[in-house]
Amino acid sequence: MPDSSLPVSSMPDSQNKKLPFTVMCSLLLLLVAASGCESDVAPASADEGSIEPDTLYIDNFEEIITTESMLLAQPFGPVIYRTEGEDRLAYFDYGHNQVRIFSTDGELLLEFGSTGGGPGEWEEMSGAGHLSIAGEQIYLTDHGHFTYDLFTTDGDFIRSIEMPRHLNYNDKYLIEENRLLAATNGHEDALAVIVDLENDGEILQHIGESLADPPTHRTLEEERLAYAEGEVPEVALNEALVRPAENGYLLLMNSMGELRFYDLEGDLTFQSSLPEEIKDPIFEFISWSNRENAAPHTVMPLRYIRYMVVADDQIYLLSSNFPQADELDDHLLVYNLDGELIRHLVLVDRENEAVFSGFGIDSSRNLYLTEVMSARVLKTGI
Repeated sequence: MPDSSLPVSSMPDSQNKKLPFTVMCSLLLLLVAASGCESDVAPASADEGSIEPDTLYIDNFEEIITTESMLLAQPFGPVIYRTEGEDRLAYFDYGHNQVRIFSTDGELLLEFGSTGGGPGEWEEMSGAGHLSIAGEQIYLTDHGHFTYDLFTTDGDFIRSIEMPRHLNYNDKYLIEENRLLAATNGHEDALAVIVDLENDGEILQHIGESLADPPTHRTLEEERLAYAEGEVPEVALNEALVRPAENGYLLLMNSMGELRFYDLEGDLTFQSSLPEEIKDPIFEFISWSNRENAAPHTVMPLRYIRYMVVADDQIYLLSSNFPQADELDDHLLVYNLDGELIRHLVLVDRENEAVFSGFGIDSSRNLYLTEVMSARVLKTGI
């Protein structure tokens, strides 16, 4: 099986629209969001292979949030931050085009944002995403107006900054106030960039080298056929999840199933491959789906990891799962900052057959999981 990875949307970015509940949930589970030769080769690379840490099964979940809406948007959080000595959970509610802030017990504390065309408002059809928080600022990507949006943690609008359209749906994360880490999908001759939000979105730094030329347009049928034949389409090679970490930046190259760490100078310091036990079943399911189940001119995208969180000097990766894939489990892989796999958790909600789309971890090491199909949040200790 070739190294492979991340999803490409089953619809072109320009056609991602808000759809009826059941259809949109299925499409957003497939939404995003890279292999080849790169010149900045890491000094060391972890061996690719089996899961060495003991596996721990977790099946005791407490439901703390339910909603008639959908706690959806990229990322599928929550984003957890501390204020006045307390942890808070922040979501973008795609159904209402609002940011909602909860306590760790599920109490709604604050909601802000609305649909519209004015400053700090989002289009009903495209909404916002990539919620992240640093200091006293909340960041979101405005998908409809192609802007970076900043708010205070009290929900007051600060400003919008025009964004290059090729960065619209790529993964992003606020590093510190006014500095943003953004995946590029191979644009800007890089895998990721650091953007200055105080200076009209100026690019301050390029991270990594693109693994393939970014496409000028998407051909979904070619992508579907590539996956169906057990290959990774070139359009997926540069796609990555990005997160800041102490003294550098993490990129999860989803089409390679590989975790990378770049230092603050942009040098690649380690590459760590995901275990084959995680990659093989996902790859086989995606290949089968595109060969046997996908309609022409649509694509079931490949994504090994759905979501990434960095907390307490550890890296948490949630494997992808799909409602129609009974044979796949929800795996939570925990790495240290040297790229070593140190824990392996399997999340099993047998009562509800949940498929988790995202998660957050608080300062007490409680895990908050978003269960997208029933629009709820589950809590458990790890």
